[in-house]
Amino acid sequence: MGSNFSFFPVVVPGYWLIDMEDLIVGDQAFGACQGLIQETGRCSVAIDTGTSFIGGPSFVINKLLATLDIRKDCSNYDTLPTVAFKIGGREFPLTPNDYVTKTLRPSLLRWKEECTPAFMSLDVPPPRGPLFVIGDVFLTKYYAVFDRELNRVGFALGKIPSEPASEFPIVNPYPSPSDIEDDLSEIEFM
Repeated sequence: MGSNFSFFPVVVPGYWLIDMEDLIVGDQAFGACQGLIQETGRCSVAIDTGTSFIGGPSFVINKLLATLDIRKDCSNYDTLPTVAFKIGGREFPLTPNDYVTKTLRPSLLRWKEECTPAFMSLDVPPPRGPLFVIGDVFLTKYYAVFDRELNRVGFALGKIPSEPASEFPIVNPYPSPSDIEDDLSEIEFM
């Protein structure tokens, strides 16, 4: 492992739900929990190995996506900030490599890179929600220990850092209609 485990108490028995303090975008507190704490008295995150992305209340995720402004053409990928979950006073950062999926998409003339954020709106109604859900995006970077006996969840940084997405792209073999239109506009017809 790349770090020691940090353990956090489960707040809802029978469900891997722990308290969270905030999201940190770059080096700034995001205020992701402000409205949730006022509404429910807590800000919680479910640790879910069956979820691929990171989910959260739509008003928080929409604000986060607007702040990050991840461009579909990946033109700002290298300048995107880290996004960290602050849990129990510790920050667990994710880099753009962790929270952005790069896909290669064919067009008529060349392959085009496409960036998609790994955040999704997930509005869980009371009494279980609102809450955040940490899925594979987080659990690929951090080992997780689910300790039912002591009713806690632990995280530690994995030993092998994740590879840059650009070295192992996902290839989508189907060009989008807009890609075809873009390419056709570049072709000179006689």
